[in-house]
Amino acid sequence: MATHFEESLQRDIDRIRGKVKAMATLAEHALRDGLKALAEKNRVLAFSVILRDQRIDELEKEVDRLCLEFIVRQQPVAGPLRLAYATIRINLEKRVR
Repeated sequence: MATHFEESLQRDIDRIRGKVKAMATLAEHALRDGLKALAEKNRVLAFSVILRDQRIDELEKEVDRLCLEFIVRQQPVAGPLRLAYATIRINLEKRVR
């Protein structure tokens, strides 16, 4: 039987994973549509990709916030800490490029 702490930890991990998955799905669609817009010289599609990028940026900020709150609130170790750290690093890489 899971303790309240374990349930809270898992709930936070699931929330982070869900946001990362949503962000990845949007990024995948943006890449696909961006390539299609480029190949077809479709300015309307290209513009829609640019507009939708704002949602990806919002999710990125939300994931960062969730990870930092997770670290502060849960003080995770081992696997959960690696998940939070890796997620933050991935978001940092996106900003640098």
